Amino acid sequence: MDIEVHVEIVVQRKSGDMRAIVQAFVRDLAGDEDAFLNVVDFLLSRLKDRDEIQRLTRVLDEAGSVWTPGLSGDHRYWELQERVEDALQATYTSAASARDNASTHLSRAWSEAFRRDPNASAAYDEAVKALEAAFQPIVLPSDATATLGKVVSAVNDKPVKFATALDGKGDGPEGVLAVVSSLNLIWRTQVRHGSGTEGAPTTVTIEQARDAVGLAASLIQMVRQGGFRLAKPVALSATSRQHSAP
Repeated sequence: MDIEVHVEIVVQRKSGDMRAIVQAFVRDLAGDEDAFLNVVDFLLSRLKDRDEIQRLTRVLDEAGSVWTPGLSGDHRYWELQERVEDALQATYTSAASARDNASTHLSRAWSEAFRRDPNASAAYDEAVKALEAAFQPIVLPSDATATLGKVVSAVNDKPVKFATALDGKGDGPEGVLAVVSSLNLIWRTQVRHGSGTEGAPTTVTIEQARDAVGLAASLIQMVRQGGFRLAKPVALSATSRQHSAP
């Protein structure tokens, strides 16, 4: 009955014998891949035994399935998620491992983007919130409600205040500008307001959402590793201090 309600599927009860009903139900699922995966997803959400989850993971891996078990956005249960490249998965896992708001929003974004019934708008919004939570303490520490747009503007106004490990061959903050360019790309692609312009986008696509989530994971991991930080104050030479003294 739980399966019928949550998966919206009808279980035939031609026989009063429960074993026969289950066997007939499983046979029917064999001919409907989408329904079968929805049932697996539902049952996975009820699993608590780690050994059983690992067993399902192995079965899906060996079958070459595009699906694999992953934690839900609130980490309360497991769900089927679309498999991604190992490098991206590792980046996300690392970026979302801390106990902070950035991890909370990134976990929600990942689930919304890659679960069985993805929600592109929710995934994109959570990716933006994850970036705001990661960059606001560095860029605008006195503005706890700073949007990603404010973060982008603040970095663009004074890029020399910040530093990255990759600064190119010149003296300018090339690495900082590259980071803020990525942040701005995500900010400007987001659909935040309605538009009266004919043909204007009204929502993001799932491809855009997944790209935003992947890029957000990489940028947040960079922050966690100190790859984007406040620049160290430039020390004044003895001559400069003499000239600047009152």
